[in-house]
Amino acid sequence: MTTPIRVAHVIHNLEPGGTERRLLAVAAALEPPRFESLVACLDGLGPLREEAVAAGIVPILIGRSWRFDVTGVLRLALLLRRERVAIVHGWMWLPGVFARVAGVLARVPVRVVGEGAAVTTNDPRRARSGALLDRLLAPLTDTWVANSEAVAASLRERGLPADRIVVVPNGVALPAPLDPEERRLLREELGAEPGAELVGMVARLDPEFKDHATLLRAVAQLEADGRPIRVAVVGDGPGRVALERHALDLGIADRVRFTGFRRDSARLVAALDVSVLLTYSEGFSNVVLESMAAGVPLLATDIAPNREAVHDGVHALLVPVGDVEATAAALRRLLDDSSLAAALGAAARDRARADFSLEAQGARMASLYERLLREKSG
Repeated sequence: MTTPIRVAHVIHNLEPGGTERRLLAVAAALEPPRFESLVACLDGLGPLREEAVAAGIVPILIGRSWRFDVTGVLRLALLLRRERVAIVHGWMWLPGVFARVAGVLARVPVRVVGEGAAVTTNDPRRARSGALLDRLLAPLTDTWVANSEAVAASLRERGLPADRIVVVPNGVALPAPLDPEERRLLREELGAEPGAELVGMVARLDPEFKDHATLLRAVAQLEADGRPIRVAVVGDGPGRVALERHALDLGIADRVRFTGFRRDSARLVAALDVSVLLTYSEGFSNVVLESMAAGVPLLATDIAPNREAVHDGVHALLVPVGDVEATAAALRRLLDDSSLAAALGAAARDRARADFSLEAQGARMASLYERLLREKSG
């Protein structure tokens, strides 16, 4: 019987987020007997632990007391050696540091870093020090996996070797359509009575990267037109209190429903009239893919990663970063022109099915892992 390839995925925690969900999707796709997966969390477990366990993966808490905790690195190295790991994959920047150093200590043959954001910090000093450390750790790195060409370009700009950067786009499951009663109940839960227009944004409430404020200002313009518009803000994060205050200041607090974290966020997207994702920076958004897969009309920021997923006017409408007027105008188009909205949604779903399936993502990652192992052993 062939011995399975043991892959250790290292991440901060399993809090709800795009990278965390991508990790679990990849780990679930790496099925026995070819692979066995384990997940090591540096800082905590989090709500997605249950999803990992349901997929047959029990996350392991490593723990660390400060940013570059040497004892945490040693604990991770002991785990990798005890489990006879063949591939260690660090997801995001700091877990990538831990994975590479611990991987060397444990003599793990293949060491991979996954990057899912073109901009990982808006602090110039931290960005420079991070890029320097990445270059210093380059000899310990077999490959960097970017989830978009835009992220790959940012890695090259940091001075990392281009021949070791690989793009594996995110994948998404194609959901079954909501039945009319489920859709009605979900919309009611999100504050939309019959006849109301419902737009929503599923994203972490983090003003450093996500631009909920522009959405609220645009909705205030539509509300001033007398439209029966409602907004679902799905997610949680450090910006929640400020956003709730902003909605109050704009006079639309009664039109906005803050749901907090929801495990069924993909189903909520499917109940929207328009799915919105306004961001300052992105890697390759899972929410964009979930909206496409559900066939829901999408309005997103015109940034490079989003342009890789959708074409403006074909699969979605794209607007400039922070442009309230353009966002309001695009919302009006999608809400007023049902033919346009339906055509964009259908084209986006077809594209998600053809180019961004979970099966394709898993197959690409499995092929990459096997190639790297062959190169090391050959």
